[in-house]
Amino acid sequence: MFTLPLKVLPSHVNANRVMRITGILDALQDTSLLWLDTFPAFHEFLNKNGLGMLLAYRQVDIIRFPKYKEDLRVVTGVFDCKKTFGYRNTFIYDAEGNAIVKTWSIGAFVNMQNGELTVIPDDVAAKVQFTEKEEMDYSDRKLRIPKVPFELRDTILVKKSDIDFYGHMNNSRYMEKALEFIDENQVKRLRVSYKKSAQFGDTILVESAKTENGEFFRLRAPDGDVFTLIEFITV
Repeated sequence: MFTLPLKVLPSHVNANRVMRITGILDALQDTSLLWLDTFPAFHEFLNKNGLGMLLAYRQVDIIRFPKYKEDLRVVTGVFDCKKTFGYRNTFIYDAEGNAIVKTWSIGAFVNMQNGELTVIPDDVAAKVQFTEKEEMDYSDRKLRIPKVPFELRDTILVKKSDIDFYGHMNNSRYMEKALEFIDENQVKRLRVSYKKSAQFGDTILVESAKTENGEFFRLRAPDGDVFTLIEFITV
């Protein structure tokens, strides 16, 4: 397990003085990437072979939102690795040790030159210390698109400020675009599936549809290719 101490600072919170969902996602992602440094042989293999560890799916259960000035611990560990995918828990704990955000995610090992999935050899995967799978409600990783009409909410252009060090749109920026159209303080669970990486200059259509339990967003290119699917559960 790898632990990152975190204090909720003014730049992390929204108008209600609780941590924004994008702030939560950034903390999860930062902790996952720093985890790599604790396994230098595995990290070196990825670097030597031009591989990236890209997020394919994440489920986030928000027990309660972290509050301004709270001291937190973000704890992450990998519980399984299957050739081209790694499976991870990342939990956020408050000062009393209560889990206030529970997540699990799937990361894909991708060749950053051609975008192809890459098999991690067993001897390389063996260099990683796996942790026990944490207790939480694990939803199906497949997001089913509602069979109802979608409403076009916005058309955006990917800017320089959206791009991360992998050279594509940062994971939390997709979420940021969708969160403009809902009350994030009502979100109990979110699930996101990353289908295709948006690049600088790409046009993204932000579409949504109401569901029984919340709202479903589809971020796609004008030609129909889907970048990201996001499901917000609010009840």
